[in-house]
Amino acid sequence: METYKYKESIKFHNPIRIIAIAISILMMIFIQFPSGIFLLILTGISYFISPGFEINTKKNRYHTALCIFGWYIGIWKKLPPIEYVTVVGIRITGIVIIPPFIEKGMNVKEFNINLIVDHPIRYINIISLDKKDALKVALEIGESLDLKVLDFTTPNEKWIR
Repeated sequence: METYKYKESIKFHNPIRIIAIAISILMMIFIQFPSGIFLLILTGISYFISPGFEINTKKNRYHTALCIFGWYIGIWKKLPPIEYVTVVGIRITGIVIIPPFIEKGMNVKEFNINLIVDHPIRYINIISLDKKDALKVALEIGESLDLKVLDFTTPNEKWIR
């Protein structure tokens, strides 16, 4: 197969969307009805927007995109020859200030899917997911495009396809 498409599943329990719905309802009641309706419509549309990507090896191009109602919207970029796919674990650390102004350390692990290419840039980061989904998507890419897959999520990397 020459094309692989991925769209992240829509998560309806996103707290930001729930807060936006609550704010829009309060705006409709207490402030201005048209503004509240507008915000409510935007929030409703956001439920059908999710990140994704598309790889087309026949035309040697790829794009990371927003998937809106099933349409992939993004800028196509040239794709050098792909050697293999890898999943890499990245630790993100920092300080987050949460109400009421309490500093809390942040220590999150994110998993990037990279296409290792024969080019001076060496790799193309496609998407970041949790570990289980990243490994699943990497295996799907490997199977779909007939590529090897390297699991780099642990200190002892291993080929999983």
